[in-house]
Amino acid sequence: MEELQNDPMNAVGDAASHAAIETEEAAQEAHELTKLEKLEAKMEKMKRLIAIERKKESDKKRRERTHRLIRHGGLIEMILGESVDAGTLAGLLATKKDVFLSGTGEALEWKRRGDRIIAEREAAREAERLKRKGGGDAHAGTTT
Repeated sequence: MEELQNDPMNAVGDAASHAAIETEEAAQEAHELTKLEKLEAKMEKMKRLIAIERKKESDKKRRERTHRLIRHGGLIEMILGESVDAGTLAGLLATKKDVFLSGTGEALEWKRRGDRIIAEREAAREAERLKRKGGGDAHAGTTT
């Protein structure tokens, strides 16, 4: 046994064995780093995709809100005209806020009346559109 420990050939074998183990460990460590780097890259890509989706959702909500505001403004102009004062309108709405939010009979009557006004306005616009387009009798299909 002592002969093997003192044998220079055995020492070379041990050094080669240690070098092979160290090389294998280094290769394993490099592989793990590469795997981690790939996972980190995937994570960054997913973060970018999430940010893109959040922006799309935010943009959609903003467009919907803008559309709603324009529509409400159009309704105000349709009923009150263009010259309505913002302070007067705000005062009116504040005064009737409780009725708006209550859903009581008065609010339901306002809604029915408003829906009727909007439907009549849309029917008149459609009839005018058909008339301009040359669609024949603009009153076809309407009842009195």
